[in-house]
Amino acid sequence: MIWKIFVLDWRAMQLISKVVILCCPLFLFLVGITHQLLVLPMSMWFALTIAVSTFQDEEKCSLEKLYHTLPVTRRQIVNARFLYSFVLMLIFIPISHGVTAITRLFASSRWYFGTEGNLTLIAFGVLAFAVFHLFMFPLLFKLGYQKGKMLGLYLPSGLFGGLYMLYLTLETAFRGNITFRFIVFASEYLWVVSAGVFTLAMGLLGLSYVLSQRLYARREL
Repeated sequence: MIWKIFVLDWRAMQLISKVVILCCPLFLFLVGITHQLLVLPMSMWFALTIAVSTFQDEEKCSLEKLYHTLPVTRRQIVNARFLYSFVLMLIFIPISHGVTAITRLFASSRWYFGTEGNLTLIAFGVLAFAVFHLFMFPLLFKLGYQKGKMLGLYLPSGLFGGLYMLYLTLETAFRGNITFRFIVFASEYLWVVSAGVFTLAMGLLGLSYVLSQRLYARREL
């Protein structure tokens, strides 16, 4: 049944959304030309926004009403949406690494992290995914896309942009030493840092899941 919900969501997705999905590697490449370290968090952002687009298409196509004519529970709907977002995350991680490798051929500054550094970057990418997942999914399950998009989509988008601008400001002020030193530190304590970050990310995703289940169960359709 979860697979059927996948199929319904994909068929309901607008053509423009599908074109955006196919163009994501190009967008990531353009981002990587200017700043390679942003490719992985940006790919996590793409994964989430694509997953969130199913809420919009659901309302436009009245899929909620269709779902409730099928032998499917609200819990299964939440499970399908979460699984869909996780699959997108797993797809975008190797895509981001492939794009980063290609951008090294063209970018003016090149970063080489090795296996340890890449594992650390993945850990923090998953953490970013989890943080914004917690912002988005519970609110969208509670309010729906039209009512929840301001707090569940636009506010996290603005926060992401604000954090990136702050990061660029600090990087410029310290001439790039912040990122380099942090990656070196994380690589030296690889398993402690990565395990801690992954554990925190899984905890946030678990919280997002529990809140989504409870809020959606109480929502009046």
